[in-house]
Amino acid sequence: MPLLSRLAVALIAVALLAACQPEPEAKYAKDLNSCELLPRETARRITDVGPELGPAEEKTWNFLVTYKYCQWTYKQPRAHFWSSYQKGPVKRQLTIRAEITTAESGGAPAVAIQYGGQLDADRKSGYAVQEVPGIGEAAFIATQKYDDGRESTKVKFRRSNALITLSLSGQDCCARQQGETDMKAANRRATILAAAKAADHALLSR
Repeated sequence: MPLLSRLAVALIAVALLAACQPEPEAKYAKDLNSCELLPRETARRITDVGPELGPAEEKTWNFLVTYKYCQWTYKQPRAHFWSSYQKGPVKRQLTIRAEITTAESGGAPAVAIQYGGQLDADRKSGYAVQEVPGIGEAAFIATQKYDDGRESTKVKFRRSNALITLSLSGQDCCARQQGETDMKAANRRATILAAAKAADHALLSR
């Protein structure tokens, strides 16, 4: 068989093989709204500020990359701007972001690779990283400490073609009269894990 004929046959075989391969799993649509994964009442129940938690706000991040995320915030009111905070939660900021990879872009397998890369990157960055069972198909929790001593904790998990990131930070007042301090690490961890489980439950029900 001439070389060109053999090459044509080989190309046809490759095309047929590709056509027979199933499309990568992609359960979720690209337009999935992050705010839909954590309804307002669920967010209020999970945080420790109850009905005082603000409504969900859809926001856009435009630095280097552009993406949308959802945010809930709480700040303890004060009688006057010069007055001190009362004992209890002072600030809470809870965010959630859903990144969806379509089948055309690789679907679930591509998300698994992306998740693994971010897990490795956080470990190399020196964050306190721990993989956690029972959330998504794989999940990890990581705590970042900033130069000023504040901390934020995030949970990242994947399910099908969705990569979900939640983060939580907050301050309390006034333990042992020391003024405003970070919320206790155990409380922050329990809260963000509960929020991640709720978001995963919402994904499963879609």
